[in-house]
Amino acid sequence: MSGRRAAYPVYLLMGLASAIFLQMIYTPLAVYYVQVVQLNPLQLVLVGVVLEITELICEVPTGVVADTYSRRLSIITGECLIGIAFIVQGVTPLFGVILAGTVFHGIGGTFISGALQAWIADELGEERVRNAFLRYGQLRLGGGIVGLAIGVALGTIDLALPIILGGMLMLALGMVLSVVMPETGFTPASRGEQEG
Repeated sequence: MSGRRAAYPVYLLMGLASAIFLQMIYTPLAVYYVQVVQLNPLQLVLVGVVLEITELICEVPTGVVADTYSRRLSIITGECLIGIAFIVQGVTPLFGVILAGTVFHGIGGTFISGALQAWIADELGEERVRNAFLRYGQLRLGGGIVGLAIGVALGTIDLALPIILGGMLMLALGMVLSVVMPETGFTPASRGEQEG
């Protein structure tokens, strides 16, 4: 299978899998923060602020990585960082660790932001990418519902379980992508394009 033909199923698999894994994590996350980590309202707000500030600060540098070196590398790095962030948060229920995990989560998200859409557009071309975006969105909606059910089921056993397992699955997704994800349509941006 050529790189361009392989990109479409990889893109759809990534959309479905990440939707399941992330919703599995997000479903019990707030309850985990309150009941297990015992964060107070100020600490909860601080976690959200740290995530937003991290994303704001890292959006441009991570975009440069995607445009200069490799969109594939940027996406894989992001998936792995998000996985590590949630594993760490689930294993160690301490406020400082939650903040550190939130920073990793924010950085990981910015590595993926924009790079994923640019990667699939490079691989499929403009004529096919619209249908890919539509199918990707549909799979993410379905995957989110599945992830929600799994998160609730596992959360009734142990609130940390879906967070740790979801993080491990996100990390595994990044590793699988490192093997199966093609990058045949990428052309690095020149210095002038980056500065302009």
